[in-house]
Order: sequence, then C-alpha cells, then structure tokens
Amino acid sequence: MELQITGTTIINFDEIKKHLSKEMDKFTSLVFTEETIKEAKSSRAELNKLFSAFETKRKEVKKECMKPYDIFEAKLKELTSLINEPINQIDTEIKKYEEIQKEEKLKKIKELYNLYFIDIKEINFDNVVKEQYLNATYKIKDIEKEFADLSVKIITDFNILNNLNTKFIAQIQSYYIYNNFDLSKAMVENTRLIDNEKRFNDNKEIKEKEEYQEIDMEDKEQEVKDYLFKISATEEDFNILKIFLTNAKISYVPMTIEGEIL
Repeated sequence: MELQITGTTIINFDEIKKHLSKEMDKFTSLVFTEETIKEAKSSRAELNKLFSAFETKRKEVKKECMKPYDIFEAKLKELTSLINEPINQIDTEIKKYEEIQKEEKLKKIKELYNLYFIDIKEINFDNVVKEQYLNATYKIKDIEKEFADLSVKIITDFNILNNLNTKFIAQIQSYYIYNNFDLSKAMVENTRLIDNEKRFNDNKEIKEKEEYQEIDMEDKEQEVKDYLFKISATEEDFNILKIFLTNAKISYVPMTIEGEIL
C-alpha cells in the first residue's frame, strides 16, 4: 500500500494507519526460535525497508515545504543585516563613550584619593578603590563621602594601634588594611604575634638552659689529673713536643730523671 500525498496531506492516512496497526500486531507477541530466526531477520528487513520509504518521503515533502521558507528567511536576513549594521556602529560608539566616561571618572577618583589619603603613607590607591566606583550609577559625591569617612576612621584606628606601643606595628597596620580596615581583627593579630614571640623566646630560653647544663656536666666530667711519664727524645723533638703541649693548652713541668726542674 502506497502513500497518496497532496502537498502536505496524506490522503489515505486513516487507511494506511489501520492497515499498519493490523500488520504490526503480528510482531508484538512473537517468540523466535532457532528454526524461525531466519524468518525474523527477513521480517525485520522488510520493516526497515518500509520505515526508510516513509522517512524518504517525509524528507522529500519537508524539502519542498522548506523552499518558500528558505527564500523568505534569506530575504529577511538581508533586511535584518541592514538594521544590524547601524546597531553595531552605535554599540561601538556607546562603548567608546563609556570608556571615556570611566577614564574621566577615574581621574576624579584619583583626585579625591590625593585629597583624603595622600598623607596616610600606608594607604595606596588600590587599598581604597572599589571596582563598582566606575559604574555609571555610582555618583562621585557618594565616593567622596566614603573617602572622607574612611580617612577619618583610618587615622583614628592608626592612633589606637600606635598607642599599643607594639613592635609589630607595621605588621598589624598591613593586616588592618588588607582585612577591610577592621580594627578588632588587627588587635587580635597583634596579640597573636606577641604570644608567638613569647612562645619562641620561652622555647629558646629552655633550649639554652639545656645546652648550658649539658656543657656544665661535660666540664664536671672532665676532671684534671696529674700524669708523670718519661720521654726519651732529642732536644729538637723535645722542643716540638713542648710546642704541641702549649698549643693544646696542656700544662706541664719538664724535669730531669733526677727530678730537677728544667
């Protein structure tokens, strides 16, 4: 049974659907054995052939249906390209304008930085500038108020930190800056640094005491005793021996066999 098609209408759709449903029911409950497997493969080949025929027809009809759309789409794209050209040009000009505005705003922000922070040598430009400052919605007057308030806070907080009389003032000032100007965190950091130094010094003192005790014990163990021994040597060799004993810091009393001191 063949498809009867006019345009995109399948004239004998109901008849073909009824016929296919009846034919396909034959395969729903089939169980193939070794004897019938050849028949199964043949049936599958016939079904594949039928499926391919329907798909081929579908693609043919779709291609024909798409022809007027393809023509329509091409013409419409030609029209929209005329619109896109000035849109792209306008976008380019808008970006240029926005970049110029940002540069001018950045200059004003730097002027405000010089006005409020130039005397605080520990603070650089990047420490106080936020990325959102360059947004068009962020007003210069609001930035100036933030700078004014922040500069007062920093000066006040630095005075508090300086009054700690800590040897770690440079470290805690840096810690304060890089922790969003948080005074309490800087105070905690100062305590931590002091505690670390104390632990280090305590450990160092303990180690030095232990080393001293070891040296003291070694000195006690090395008791000095007197030794008496006889040497037979030439005068030259004897002089060499005296030089050796002197360099080794060993005290000695040269004597003759008769006990006379030389």
